[in-house]
Amino acid sequence: MNRLSPRVRRVLSVVLAVVVALSLSVALIGAWVQSTLFDASALSRRSVHALDSEAVRHQVAVQLTDQLVKSGNRQVIAFRPAAQLTVEALVDSDAFKSLFATAVRRTHGSLLAGTGAKGLDLSDTLELLASGLSLNSQAKSLTSGAPKGGSFADTVSAVANLPIWDWRQMLLNIEGVAVVLSLACAVGSILVAYNRRKGVVRVGVAAVAGSGLAFLAILVVTHYARQMVNDSDLRQAVGDAIWAVTSDLRARAVAFALMGVVVAAAAAPNERFAPEQLRSSALDRYQRVRASVWGTAGLAMALVVVGLMIITWPQATSEIVMWMLGLGMVFTAARLTVGLAQRVGLPADDGQPAKRSWWGWSMAVMGVVAIAGLFSYVSVSSARASAEGAYARTCMGSETLCDRRLDQITLAGAHNAMSSPAYKGWLFAEQIESIGGQLNKGVRVLLIDAHYGRQSTVKVPGSNVNLTVTDIAAEFAVPDAEVPDAALKAKAEALAADASKVGSSPRGVYLCHNYCELGAVTMTDEMSAVRRFLQTNPDQIVMIVVQDAVSSKDVVKVVTDAGLLDHVATLTPGQPLPTLGELVDNDKRLVMFAERGDGDAPDWYPRAYEWFEETPYKFDQISEFNCDPNRGTEGNPLFLMNHWVGRSPPDPKLAKKANATAVLGVRVRECVSKRGRVPNVIAADFATTGDIVATARQLTDTP
Repeated sequence: MNRLSPRVRRVLSVVLAVVVALSLSVALIGAWVQSTLFDASALSRRSVHALDSEAVRHQVAVQLTDQLVKSGNRQVIAFRPAAQLTVEALVDSDAFKSLFATAVRRTHGSLLAGTGAKGLDLSDTLELLASGLSLNSQAKSLTSGAPKGGSFADTVSAVANLPIWDWRQMLLNIEGVAVVLSLACAVGSILVAYNRRKGVVRVGVAAVAGSGLAFLAILVVTHYARQMVNDSDLRQAVGDAIWAVTSDLRARAVAFALMGVVVAAAAAPNERFAPEQLRSSALDRYQRVRASVWGTAGLAMALVVVGLMIITWPQATSEIVMWMLGLGMVFTAARLTVGLAQRVGLPADDGQPAKRSWWGWSMAVMGVVAIAGLFSYVSVSSARASAEGAYARTCMGSETLCDRRLDQITLAGAHNAMSSPAYKGWLFAEQIESIGGQLNKGVRVLLIDAHYGRQSTVKVPGSNVNLTVTDIAAEFAVPDAEVPDAALKAKAEALAADASKVGSSPRGVYLCHNYCELGAVTMTDEMSAVRRFLQTNPDQIVMIVVQDAVSSKDVVKVVTDAGLLDHVATLTPGQPLPTLGELVDNDKRLVMFAERGDGDAPDWYPRAYEWFEETPYKFDQISEFNCDPNRGTEGNPLFLMNHWVGRSPPDPKLAKKANATAVLGVRVRECVSKRGRVPNVIAADFATTGDIVATARQLTDTP
């Protein structure tokens, strides 16, 4: 290398520094693409951050209001301006942001699969909006009649047609090559330089230039993305959205630029950066510019541009000024730190100037590195927090639970969840709230009974509800049908005795406790309530165990009609249960089991006691509670603790005592001691009274 002339070595060093700038920009963009654009969770969090933009919120509100109009809602059609203002306020709510993140994750999956040209499916938000617009009576028509997947269809279609979705592996390879190339060329630029100190300065400048290229790429993409949209109002929203999504990329670019400035400042000759020299140099440069006609004209033009920036984009300009001020402070700190190396030395014996000691230089170098590293970490971390703070990925209300498997948490369950006085005409109720009310109060496992029934013309005593008569013949035709309880059968037959013939009434699937004559609600309606809960609580998991006196085929039809089929998770025998994060990210947040099951059951509707082991469930008093084995094979993934006292009629006061922390704590400890595991489900009567929900949460939070 020494054979090369200083000029050639300088040229080679500059060329390698240019390569550093180019490869660094590619590495920065590639790392962001891999960590954000191809990651559904990260992209959804960044997308929610875009809702901080007023333009984005407005466009989302416009799209949703259009969906409400197309669904035929009379109030929205008649009062669209007022409705749109209300929708825009709802778009700024935490509930909507969670739903929006879910829609982005779904669309992202479609894009990767090559089927994402239909737009963001925000139809799940319509019931939330209907509630906010006081349109509860029309919520069902809103969700069933609204067009699916039409929001931002033109934008998503244009994005879906980009070839980048097929380039993931190629981009990963390019990113790796760019990282290696930038590091190798940085070292090479320093080594080949005739003056190594100037070589370090060139690498620092290259880092600044590479970061600037990455920043320029964001501006170019934003410009072309806006041109892809025909709607002028939507263009601003698209630009704001891209700016929000790329906030951490900009932060990384700024961080690398700052490190480059610090490195350059540390390696440059000291005399260039003395305050007097800087002032003198700046004044000389200004005078040279003013002495030239073209220089004066250029200076005037620059002042005009800066003035227009301040007037047109005051906020952006102020941010640039603050960044420059911060850069100046970091630069000054780096110079002061390097200056320490000149002041720390060993006294010379011959009266010559002190020799600089190795530890003085080491302190200077470590100081510069610490300043650059600290500033970069704070910059990137603050940008990431800003990008993700609008919507933190949570599972069951906690970020930490996303990594837990389904068999590593405890859920509160409701025994005979459909048995509630909230439903008119229900006798011998075992819960206080409706199924929707139980879910809203923290119950996450519903133990329900499905039966065939037909409505009669006779009213349930004391109500205007038609008596539902159990279709015993249809149930007996189901394989492995359960034998009716004699006492309940007698009560049901007494109520049905006065009912007119119902042979011509359509048979339906109802939720009843053994006999529909004692109380019945249509299963489709209650499964629709579950769907509404899942849609408005996108980080929650619900489990349903069906005591099925009906065929699996009919349960599947109910789940499909209720709009739940897309939310049902499929468990794989012999494989670890999914984590809550996997269920939330894939929007498969409903886990269903059948007590009996049959050959027509799909994979997502397996037999419960092939997955559960449980305790007994027949107790006459609290003192009889125990943890003996009952149904299910020991070692099954899930453990169900049945925790209720069987009384007729059910006694809510007794249930409240059984559901108290003191009783629950003793029972859980006994189960842990006897069965070697913490219950995954605690099922109880009157589950919203007492401490069932709190205890389940405490057990979950204490792994």
